[in-house]
Amino acid sequence: MSKVCTITGSRATRGSVIHRRGMAKKKGGVGRHVTKNVPRIFGPNLHAHRIWVPELKKFVRIRVTARGLKTINKNGAYAALNKAGVPYAVAGGNAVAAWVSRVDEAAVRNTRDVDILLRRDNLAAAKVALAGAGFVYRHVKSVDMFLDGPGASARDALHIIFAGEKVRPEYPA
Repeated sequence: MSKVCTITGSRATRGSVIHRRGMAKKKGGVGRHVTKNVPRIFGPNLHAHRIWVPELKKFVRIRVTARGLKTINKNGAYAALNKAGVPYAVAGGNAVAAWVSRVDEAAVRNTRDVDILLRRDNLAAAKVALAGAGFVYRHVKSVDMFLDGPGASARDALHIIFAGEKVRPEYPA
């Protein structure tokens, strides 16, 4: 793992240590003399932290310097992670809950199912791939889904949402 701060981008730098000998003139000596210049690497002050991101409603693990922690405390974790380009993902019911929380905090509900966005022409390939993983395809009441097994509940299934299509015909465009 490289020694780089995920927030500030601080990394190890090259420098040198100067070896000196002799007594300072203030103390009655003839002065300090440089005897050697030794190369070395100065590493950043990195710490591994779990930071709570309220916008994502989860903890994110990052390696961050002391200055990066000050930046997070000032700007907030979500803004700092976005600016630094740290990858993160929210999927399924959590994605819906995150979007709804931006619109109406009181309307947030967690779901037991996972929603997958697919193109209709990729459905056949998805059936083959998920069948190999033990999922069973069902089409019930105009809803396409993959169950965890033959006796699994539709509430816990992978529900398919097709890209570019309305979920129900009565929904506005």
